[in-house]
Amino acid sequence: MDAFRRIFALITSALISIISVEAVVYDVDGALDRLDDAVANRSEYYNRRVSQIDSIINSYSGSSVKEHLLNLERIGDEYSLFNNDSALFYFRDGFYDAVKAGCDSMETVFRLKLIAHLPIAGFVDYASNIYERIDTAGMSNDMKFLYYESGRRMNYFIALIYESHPQEHRRWTSRITDCQLNMIKYQDPGSDRYLKNLGDYYFITNEQGKAWDLLVDLLDRLDPNSEVYASTAEVLADISEQRGDVEAQKYYLALAASSDIYSAAREVSALQKLAALLFKENDVYRAYEYMSVALENATDCCALARIMEISPQLPIITAAHNKLMDWWTVAYAIIIVILVSCIVVIILFAYFLVRHLKRMRVMQSHLLEANRAKEVYISQFMVLCSLYMDKLTQFNNLVSRKISSGQTDELYKFTKSGKFIEEQTHDFHAIFDEAFLHIYPAFVEDVNGLLLSGEKIVLKEGERLNTDLRILACQRLGLFDANRIAQILNYSVNTIYAYRNRLRKRAISPDTFDSDLMSLGYR
Repeated sequence: MDAFRRIFALITSALISIISVEAVVYDVDGALDRLDDAVANRSEYYNRRVSQIDSIINSYSGSSVKEHLLNLERIGDEYSLFNNDSALFYFRDGFYDAVKAGCDSMETVFRLKLIAHLPIAGFVDYASNIYERIDTAGMSNDMKFLYYESGRRMNYFIALIYESHPQEHRRWTSRITDCQLNMIKYQDPGSDRYLKNLGDYYFITNEQGKAWDLLVDLLDRLDPNSEVYASTAEVLADISEQRGDVEAQKYYLALAASSDIYSAAREVSALQKLAALLFKENDVYRAYEYMSVALENATDCCALARIMEISPQLPIITAAHNKLMDWWTVAYAIIIVILVSCIVVIILFAYFLVRHLKRMRVMQSHLLEANRAKEVYISQFMVLCSLYMDKLTQFNNLVSRKISSGQTDELYKFTKSGKFIEEQTHDFHAIFDEAFLHIYPAFVEDVNGLLLSGEKIVLKEGERLNTDLRILACQRLGLFDANRIAQILNYSVNTIYAYRNRLRKRAISPDTFDSDLMSLGYR
């Protein structure tokens, strides 16, 4: 029964751990955005690192040999991961000064630190030969830790060079494992570096579960600007890669790369690893940006090993980036053409709209003018009607008086003379002329435009229209029946026909005279 309970508990804990792992959601986008911001402002962090180093160099005031050697060590340490050549320069100076001063312990320290940095510059055999000749007997624990730490770093870069040669790569990797194990023996248990190195040991010995649990807890309490934080996050990314968790791998690589930039560490690998991973996911722009910065860092740091590591990948990413840029160039050109076309269409549309609005305003003006003319015409018509009613009343009163007084002969003479009709016709013509010319003020000029040069209509002084023009005016108003025109104007039908024929003969184009007349006022 106890065995069953233990098995059940193990299964339950395993399921809980699996569920908890699967429930983790990594803010990859947020981590990449923070990295983008760090990359954009990297010069600020690099300048700050240079200022710190300059401050150490300028503030040195020691007088003893030991203080001088410690100061050289400190400056070399500051240049470590930032400028490998400068670090080698100060460690080499420290080594020679320690030899001259007979300071064996500091001579060994500088020798070991040179060993850690020489492979980065390509001096692999030289570093390996020096390392093999160092005697560890009688070394303090701190010195032994430095010995194995330098050995691990040297072996790491040598293994990196032999990565394409499996047998040699395994040989140097096994030396890394040995150095890693010995480093743990000479550190204080519980310190951050001890836990980091223990996690590294678990990782390289394929105990990924132990390494993961230890390093995740450690990362939570480390300063994001520290070297230990960056290397811890990078190991977690390597574990994620082996587990096939791409999101976790990107997340921890982004954390490591950001931390490297914050601390101005340039001899690093997280940024180029992340660039290669993003390139596989077709994030070409970020991959190119990150790989370019990684190469820039390796070049400025004088890290030949890193340059050799980056060089095979950069041309592939650069080619893809250039292809993408070419595509965007074409896309931008198409967009610009479309935008220009749209602008041209809008300008043309605006132009025709303005023209249309102008025509509408002209038409509106003409319509208003026509309405006013209509009002005047109606007013004139009412005046004419009123006048005729008044004349008819007067004529009626006159007839009544004449008849009642027995003056029928005189009444007959009055009506026989036609004087009354002439007066009414004259008044009607005056009102008709006034009303018509108000509607068509340029009618006389327009009609003359239809006639031959020697056949123009010339009005007498004081005339508005004459008989020719009144007949044409009736036609312009749509009255084509000669009988109706004769009744309106009080002319005979023969007069109407005669005037019409004579006017047609005087026209420039007799065949189209009538249609030309109807178009007057619309030109």
